[in-house]
Amino acid sequence: MDLDLEDLPPLAQDIVHAFHGDMAAAWEVVESWGGTRLAIPSPKTIRADGEDHTLALKVGLDRAIMLAVYFDGEAIDVPRCARALEILRDKEIISEYGKPGVTADTLARKHKCVRRTIYRRVERHLKSKKKDDRQGVLCFDHNQNA
Repeated sequence: MDLDLEDLPPLAQDIVHAFHGDMAAAWEVVESWGGTRLAIPSPKTIRADGEDHTLALKVGLDRAIMLAVYFDGEAIDVPRCARALEILRDKEIISEYGKPGVTADTLARKHKCVRRTIYRRVERHLKSKKKDDRQGVLCFDHNQNA
């Protein structure tokens, strides 16, 4: 998964921390319960129920225990992470755009958006890249050879 921790809302970042930085494990929770309230049981309850606990069935017993230790009986409103999903989609669009056989139309169908969105994302990326290039010129020491 090509996301930075800062791309996630604070509670999703807490979920990543609960899994000791395992973004993929946190994403399983977001995909399964995003937009809903999830009652995290105490570690004692998880250990008593073992692998039959609902949470353990979805993310595994070890991960369920990690969540239980971190949140300790709290009910959390799991974020949908819509902005993070958009960032992932945009990165995928940018990486695929311009490859042989890949058109704006095929990307629009794949990502369930209109082709204008594809062009906007690519254009935004190119503009930000140009800004980054110009930033380097500003930081260049012209007296280096003097």
